[in-house]
Amino acid sequence: MRITVIFSPALKNSILATSKRLMNLEHIASSHNIPLTPPDVEVDEYLMKIHSKEHLERVRNLPFFNTAYESVKCVVKAGDAIKDFDLVIVPTSGTGHSAEKDKFRGYSLFNDVAILVEKLKDAGHKRIAVIDTDAHHGNSAAIIGEKTLYLCIAGEPECFEEGMLVCKPARDMTREEYISAFNKTLEILDSYAPEVIVWYFGQDTHFLEYSGMNLNGECYDEMINAALRLANGRKLIVLLASGSREDVFDEIVKCFIITARKIESE
Repeated sequence: MRITVIFSPALKNSILATSKRLMNLEHIASSHNIPLTPPDVEVDEYLMKIHSKEHLERVRNLPFFNTAYESVKCVVKAGDAIKDFDLVIVPTSGTGHSAEKDKFRGYSLFNDVAILVEKLKDAGHKRIAVIDTDAHHGNSAAIIGEKTLYLCIAGEPECFEEGMLVCKPARDMTREEYISAFNKTLEILDSYAPEVIVWYFGQDTHFLEYSGMNLNGECYDEMINAALRLANGRKLIVLLASGSREDVFDEIVKCFIITARKIESE
């Protein structure tokens, strides 16, 4: 399984907690012989496809605009890199599924999921599926519309099902119930037979994070193993989003790499 991490060191130079968690990434990639791919792309075209010109002007002077812009470059680069790799891991900061077309939400200036789907569509990928496992319900599905299947297991109670959106609230689930819901979601995804899978992996579902969710490393092991086995033979892009803890982030990245190598060797 060919793996790369799309990463710009500039992401670490930010006040955002989502940037501070990235400090060990280069060491982890090097120690596991995973290539880091720089985001050498232009992104204004894709920003304008998803967000209004007025929105771009409003956020341009925010203190973490440059971080968010660099994050978008990483996400768009993933849409190119998927031609040459089977698993593309993209740590993000300043972007996220919460941003609306004309508003930023929380610390999400730009909607990276919607931008990535647009990039993949332009690259000729017809069947794309998104799975969203974050502690908060996002706005990506509302922007994307019917362009892709969108599967969401979020912490918020306002989750619902409509059209190509299938969403399950997860705030009060036990760990066992969450894993069961995740596996059922993968069954739906598998039946859709996507060419490319986009996984918005919210680190804030971890019990050590700030959101009140209760997943742990063992849960992530199970989820990552199941997802990588399903994606084997397909293309998988993972957006590592939200969260603030460096130790949790390191654990997630290592789990993806080690599990992918294990599956490949079987």
